[in-house]
Amino acid sequence: MAVTVSYSPAQKLYPAGQYLIYTLDEASTPDRYIVEVYRSTSTTTIGTLLSKVYLTPNNSGKVHYDLSAIAEGVMRPPLSSGGESIHSHQTASKIFQADELTVAMFTLRFGQYNGTTETLNEVEKKVYIGNGVEQITSGLLPSFVEYYPTSNNRIGWLTDRKRSDPEDDTSEIQVSMAEEDQAVGLIYITDNLGTATSVTRCRVRQYNTSGTFVAYIDIAIPSISATIARQSLLAVPIGPAHWSHLGLNAACHTAKFRLETSSGGDKCVELAVTKDHPRPCNHDATQVAWLNTRGGWDYLRFDSRSPLNVNVTGKTFRKQVGTYGSSTFSLSTQMNQYETYAKTGKEAYTLSENFFSAEERDLLQYLMRSKVVQMRRGTGTWEPVVVRSNSLTIEPAGSRFYNVSLDVELGRDVRC
Repeated sequence: MAVTVSYSPAQKLYPAGQYLIYTLDEASTPDRYIVEVYRSTSTTTIGTLLSKVYLTPNNSGKVHYDLSAIAEGVMRPPLSSGGESIHSHQTASKIFQADELTVAMFTLRFGQYNGTTETLNEVEKKVYIGNGVEQITSGLLPSFVEYYPTSNNRIGWLTDRKRSDPEDDTSEIQVSMAEEDQAVGLIYITDNLGTATSVTRCRVRQYNTSGTFVAYIDIAIPSISATIARQSLLAVPIGPAHWSHLGLNAACHTAKFRLETSSGGDKCVELAVTKDHPRPCNHDATQVAWLNTRGGWDYLRFDSRSPLNVNVTGKTFRKQVGTYGSSTFSLSTQMNQYETYAKTGKEAYTLSENFFSAEERDLLQYLMRSKVVQMRRGTGTWEPVVVRSNSLTIEPAGSRFYNVSLDVELGRDVRC
């Protein structure tokens, strides 16, 4: 008899950070089940063998295999494009791909071992994996369907931000940014293996400070191959710092981004970015970005001063000083009797903000949970940071605002 798969994810797109369970069965119960895992950037080739494991049947003669441990280790966050930070990247096509392996096809082949002979590839299953996580409360294989741009009530944008009206599933997603803020919105343009959606453009509607419609521009989705898995994730520059590059009007105060078909059919809700930061400051503000649970980037801005703390660690030993190897002993009064080795420094910042809204406060939970966080001070470059555990404090500051602070540390040593 051959191995059968009685339960498995469908041939669709799933976030790596969830249970991806395959249940194997065989009527005569073999000594071991065999699971081979392959990864490919294409949807037409099997790709590279990542793992081959032998699993002992449970008391019911079955095996439950979880792909997520391997998938999470293989997938990479979208950090760069064209060799520069994805947040600041600008290209002639305007919408672009990330450099990293952000989407891949996994092929699982199942077989059995009876003590003397291996029987391989009795059944094969494929699945499409991207970044992101799901919680246990969402159940086994929760639907990711609202993040595929296929209709006007789909979120489409890979963000943890909520719609402005929870009761209206076509209401927009709102973001407030400063003029110099950089940001990208990430989108999937497929949910099935080798099949692209009908999205052909991103329409940007422009409004002035009084809310009056000014004009719109269309940004074409770059040509992609539906059979190349990693091309399914695209980045759309949405930060006000990119607006002139996109060709937006100088009078634009709010830009509303929506994915559409060539005939104008809506394929997701609008992402409304307002260039209106009500808390101007003379010193450098800090923009923080983190990889959210959907596999995209979310952003917050901290306007208050961010004091720098430098912590240095090292090993110090005492050495003998003087010219012991010479005919005459001499001693330099400038010589240090202590020497340090393995000395490294860490730069840390305390980020604070006095006027976070309730929505911004709620986003902080995703920032604290994210494995990938980056920071940009003023108009500087993006740098990796680590959020210090238990450093987040939130205090009410009136009926609508909150005082927030947290500590971050640069994700690299300072050379000493």
